[in-house]
Amino acid sequence: MLLNAYPFICVIYLYIWRPLWAILNNYQLDGSIQIIRIIVTFSFLYIIVPITLVFSALPAFAQRITNADSLSKNSFSWNQEAKEFGFAHFDEVYRTRDVHRGKKVHKLPQGKSIPAFSKGGQKEKEPDAFMTEQKAAGIFILQYGKIRLERYALGFSDAER
Repeated sequence: MLLNAYPFICVIYLYIWRPLWAILNNYQLDGSIQIIRIIVTFSFLYIIVPITLVFSALPAFAQRITNADSLSKNSFSWNQEAKEFGFAHFDEVYRTRDVHRGKKVHKLPQGKSIPAFSKGGQKEKEPDAFMTEQKAAGIFILQYGKIRLERYALGFSDAER
């Protein structure tokens, strides 16, 4: 989190403090210029840098989402933390109802796997990399009523909803 302040500190240094320091160095070092140099140095080192570091660390101290009622109903506006919590608690965020299965449950048949994503395929690791990057719990491709690809991440498996 503190690295977020680095660009801001660099901008202040390059565009404000350094040019001001160069201007002050062109003057005779009489008493008033020396005092201004001290004030500029003091303000940069002891005021601007610490304030920037404190404000860049504030998101780390934010409260974690623990209640589905605190989330917006518009999932497109969720940040990453809200997505992880909201999709795991989707039935608490939105009104839902249970739909009981019928007496005869049909298992989905396994279809021909997608060659590029199969073991030894050109893009074998792409679905896993995508899930890691997007923090997705799984990928499921169903084509013509048959399972073509089924992968899970984030500790989920086919045994969970």
